[in-house]
Amino acid sequence: MTVILRLLGTLVSIGAGLAASHLLGYVWKAVTGRDAPQADDDLENSVASALVFAVVSGTVGRVIQVLLKRATAKAVLHYEKTPEIV
Repeated sequence: MTVILRLLGTLVSIGAGLAASHLLGYVWKAVTGRDAPQADDDLENSVASALVFAVVSGTVGRVIQVLLKRATAKAVLHYEKTPEIV
């Protein structure tokens, strides 16, 4: 069961990362009026804009990763303590 919980945590993490990426793209467009600078070789966006987007998206991604890993660890710990309830 622990392997299943960890696999589920990984799948949820991937899904949350994709959802956050799309949400960040929408927020970026709403705030700046331009599409998010996704491609590294896109010269239409300034270097500053690309760097700010990289920092923001990296921070959001890391926060999601930490929160989901902690939630998965709590779920595994809870299961190990009370496997008959789950």
